[in-house]
Amino acid sequence: MPIENRLQDLANSLAQGAGMFLLRGFLFVCFTLGVFGFYAFSQFRGLNDAEAMELAQLARGLAENQGFTTRVLRPVELSAVRRPDNTSLAAPQPDLRHAPLFPAVLALGFKTLKPSFKITPDMRFFEPEIKVILPVSILVSIATGGLLLALGTRLFDRRIGFWAMVFYLITDSVLADSISGTALPLMTFLATAAVWVGLVVVDLRSRSEPWYLWCSPLAMTAGLCASAILTGYSLFVLVPMLATWVAAASERWRWTTVALFVAAVLIAIYPWLARNRQLSGKWLGLAPTAAVSHTTLYPEDSFERTLHPELNNFRFIRSLKLKLQSNALKLYDQDLRLLGSGLLVCFFLVSFFTRFENEHANSLRWCLLLGLLLFLTIAAAGEPHAARGLRCLLPLVVLYGTAFFFFLVQRTDFTDPATPLVLPWVMLALTAAPALVKAAGGPPRSAYPPYFPPFIAYVCDLLEPDEVICTDIPWATAWYGRRTSVLLPQSVADFMEIHQKYGKLSAIYLTSLTADKPYGRELVSGREHDWLEILDRRIPAGFPLAHGIDFPPGTRDQLFLTDRVRWPTSRPSGLAEDIIELRATAE
Repeated sequence: MPIENRLQDLANSLAQGAGMFLLRGFLFVCFTLGVFGFYAFSQFRGLNDAEAMELAQLARGLAENQGFTTRVLRPVELSAVRRPDNTSLAAPQPDLRHAPLFPAVLALGFKTLKPSFKITPDMRFFEPEIKVILPVSILVSIATGGLLLALGTRLFDRRIGFWAMVFYLITDSVLADSISGTALPLMTFLATAAVWVGLVVVDLRSRSEPWYLWCSPLAMTAGLCASAILTGYSLFVLVPMLATWVAAASERWRWTTVALFVAAVLIAIYPWLARNRQLSGKWLGLAPTAAVSHTTLYPEDSFERTLHPELNNFRFIRSLKLKLQSNALKLYDQDLRLLGSGLLVCFFLVSFFTRFENEHANSLRWCLLLGLLLFLTIAAAGEPHAARGLRCLLPLVVLYGTAFFFFLVQRTDFTDPATPLVLPWVMLALTAAPALVKAAGGPPRSAYPPYFPPFIAYVCDLLEPDEVICTDIPWATAWYGRRTSVLLPQSVADFMEIHQKYGKLSAIYLTSLTADKPYGRELVSGREHDWLEILDRRIPAGFPLAHGIDFPPGTRDQLFLTDRVRWPTSRPSGLAEDIIELRATAE
């Protein structure tokens, strides 16, 4: 009876063997997709991260064959970027702030799935965000969990690898990153993949295998490092981290191996660095200027909004020193301990006082510490959101925290033999608690104010495609409105110079991002005092934009100023009704 025999073999395979492994894996993947899907359904209300919107509009430009160009312009960039003479301000501008790989991945998704970029007043979600950005980030996050399972199995055992994967995937910060629209999930995946392949190199080098066996995985590790750097420049920390790990495992040709690895990474990223240098004179473009922002010399975003910044070397070094001191203390005292996964971060830090059986695991742990210290230094010099880049190394932190947790469980004598079986589930509950509380706490605050796609699209549609808008949310008007957008300058004088020298600015769109700043400290006597008169709906003499409307009517939430009446004056009530309808949808 061949058919009955085959059915019996299939049943045996599902009960034990490869079939059981595949079935369990399939069910686990389905469960994980359900967890991420439910979290996205309960928490996602549109993009609310400026960097995510800026990366998304870069991806759309790539998908539309416009090259790596941006519609987001900052005043400081207008004088720093080498632009051909007589180039229109509305023409595509080269982006010199961001690494290109994540926008390229999103662009591939846009080209493949072809989502609609049309925005309607009753729209609940923007289609490209739902069809492309969220699925890409979620799938990459789950793939990182799979790499963590493989890495934990090789360094420790399958149980530690499995629980590390589970703890990682239910961490609130991981789930939140998967719906943020930023490059963090892809950065984390590439960093983990580089470590996983690097383990192959370390294992071969420690056994003094012939060069032709470890050259291929070494090149692959270098390629993954280069890809990670081209996703986020802060991942340069992977180079010294992995180079130290490889050097520690080598007995012969140690420095030759390290030199080959570093050279391969530099060769892989050189074309992109050369492009940045050609356009701006700097290898990393304008990314290093983040060190100037949020200092005593240029508080918050005032550097980006200044057309002609003055950088005195002595004052800059002093302000940077103060920034590094204050940020480093905060990063060490708060951000590192609140990295994610709750108690597992504490277990990771305490694990340095013990030693694991696998020597590669011990050496990688110290190299991970080196990477974290370098990351803390870079984050301290960067913008406030740079601290979240620490989460790129969270999979390794979770792995070592899990390993030390089971190390303690195995070496502790419990009176109840069931306790060691229960403790992992207790840790699971503690790790998942923040995400569960957030999901059970009701829907989160919407992105409005200030971000509401129908408002933004309506404002931008009042302009022609070749006109430029000046706003305090240029990333949003570029992404949702498809208009070249200049960040609101620090002063009206800078606005007038841009308008007269670089190109016509046809409108100003001010939102609650500016209006809600502290009245006395910022608007009256602070950095925003130049714009107080306009926020009070009093147009200065000679100002080129003298016509405006409020959004929504009867409020002062948002202000749109332009050079002429662009809205239908014959039926103002109809316009008001349309805008009120948009407001109701936002609420």
